[in-house]
Amino acid sequence: MCRLQEEPPEPGPRTPASATQLIASFGWDQDDTLTQQDVGELVTVLLDTLEEAMKGSTVSGEVTRLFSLSCVYEDKIHKPSSKAMGNWAKRRDDPAHWPLTVHHVKECEGITEALDKMMEVEVIDDFNTSSDYDDLRKEAAKAREKGEADKAQKLEGQRRTLEEEGKKGFGVQQIERRMLFMKFPPILFVNLQRLAYCPVRGVPMKINSRFEFDETLDLTSKLAKDAPEDPSGAPTYFLHSVIAHSGHSQVGHYVAYVRPAEENSDWFKFDDGVVSRVSGQEAVASNYGGDGSGMGSSPFAMLRARSAYMLVYVKKSCASTVLDRSSIKCAEHVRREALKDEGTVSKLPTSLTVFLPDGTGLLVGSSFKMPKKEAETLGKVRGKRVLVSLVDAESASVQDLVSRVQQVCEENGEALTPPRFSDFVHGVAPPAEAPPTPDQENEEEEDVDEADAVAAKAARKEARPGALKLCLTQLRSHEIDMILDLEDPLRQATGGMLLRLEWCDAGAMRVPLTQCSITPQGGISCHGDPVLIPVYDGELLGAVKSRIARMIGVRDGEDPEDWEFFWFSRERRQSFRCEDDSEELVWNQELLRGFMLMLSREDDDSGPSVSDFVAHAQAAAAQQDRMRVRINNNASPLSS
Repeated sequence: MCRLQEEPPEPGPRTPASATQLIASFGWDQDDTLTQQDVGELVTVLLDTLEEAMKGSTVSGEVTRLFSLSCVYEDKIHKPSSKAMGNWAKRRDDPAHWPLTVHHVKECEGITEALDKMMEVEVIDDFNTSSDYDDLRKEAAKAREKGEADKAQKLEGQRRTLEEEGKKGFGVQQIERRMLFMKFPPILFVNLQRLAYCPVRGVPMKINSRFEFDETLDLTSKLAKDAPEDPSGAPTYFLHSVIAHSGHSQVGHYVAYVRPAEENSDWFKFDDGVVSRVSGQEAVASNYGGDGSGMGSSPFAMLRARSAYMLVYVKKSCASTVLDRSSIKCAEHVRREALKDEGTVSKLPTSLTVFLPDGTGLLVGSSFKMPKKEAETLGKVRGKRVLVSLVDAESASVQDLVSRVQQVCEENGEALTPPRFSDFVHGVAPPAEAPPTPDQENEEEEDVDEADAVAAKAARKEARPGALKLCLTQLRSHEIDMILDLEDPLRQATGGMLLRLEWCDAGAMRVPLTQCSITPQGGISCHGDPVLIPVYDGELLGAVKSRIARMIGVRDGEDPEDWEFFWFSRERRQSFRCEDDSEELVWNQELLRGFMLMLSREDDDSGPSVSDFVAHAQAAAAQQDRMRVRINNNASPLSS
């Protein structure tokens, strides 16, 4: 915003102001720049962000004062049979909001007619006119049952007031509901609803019907008779801006026509980075739409279709104040940041979905509701799903991602803490942790002097596993496809693959375990949820099998002693069987690089299927579309 108002530090032609920091402050990321955004959503996000950023300042609430309109919904009994019923009325305030969304674009010729249609009486059947009275009576009864005498007395008083004022109601009736405007703002955003669902194609379709809008707009007649006096003046407006869209509902391009000064001044067209002076005819009448390129038209005609989506009107009585730029002055610290080429945010953030080591479901985005059946399916995949954003994922490390995940977990009251070591190894202690047997203790006492005993104890302590830390695994359905350490570049991960954090020990090999069954043709069919097994140097294969059994569980009638294991590498096209449980697994990470440990057991359908992993990926994408994670960047102009 500051860059748009500041003159360039050096003389010469002005370049377009970068919107990167502004877009990042919305919580939008690189994926969002590839998705067509609705102009109505943009206005809502922009004004909401400004309102939030201005809280606690000297201009707190200014966005609401300038842009919000207020209306009420009034209910009356349809065809009352008595004077008392005719006098019954109930009003419900609609919270102050923006923009003014105008429906009936296809049926009406212009804004005034569309608003009249929106304000028409709607008849509603089977409406309980006594709901407020009944609710007070029920709440008072509950309060008496709980012994809350004061609360019950207060509720009874409210109920008697309704009786005295004739607002008790008349039970279930047929009512009339109408919308009444109580206040119009100094700056009025009008969102023309040009999208309608097409049941044949199953997608929203653009309505390009002709819909006229005047350069002057008088909404005095639309105010309710008992609307309070507006200190900003009468609701008579002149047209300041037109945001037009060409294309169809899925693909298109926005341009803006703006009249920066007051009424009767020149119009300018803003087309991305190109600004040009245009006629009033091009800015207004050319964007009425109605060139026959609406629903059912050819794709080529729809791409040429251009019509106004958003209008901005300025109240005439406020124009001199609202459009006065002489007193606008950016704060010095914002100005210094704005005059840099890009500020500190040069790239938009990237949204990533990461699974935690344990749990199921969603950690972030409780407002994102999934159907029960889908939620049960997704619950088969281990790990709570977390949505995070990284400002520069291309140059970020896995540690950057882990730090962001930990921050989000803490913000949601679920700190990501390592498990106890005994839980990590599932009660099967590694060789360095195993207590000496009585024979070993006696042998040490007989054959080892005190100095050697101290040295041996220190050596055992040195061999103890280190602190647990996180690593990042990449899942290819039932297999762990890649393991990344904290210092590894995040760009090594493959886009579109599922990512899961796992706890690991620097003193152990990290061995991916995949469950599989052998097909009649001799092939391998993988199933279940893959896990990461810690394997310690010199550990017996039998001990590792015991740890695996405790990690993944043993089914009824199943004996882990009968499990068959083998090492397998798709990349090397090699496999070899693990047969001797007393065999020591010698540390050789290089030898086993690219190998996974396969457990041959039949699939009982209790674990996730391939379609479950796909559903998880689709749900993650939907979560990213519905929820935005705000970037905490202190250097952005809005937060500054």
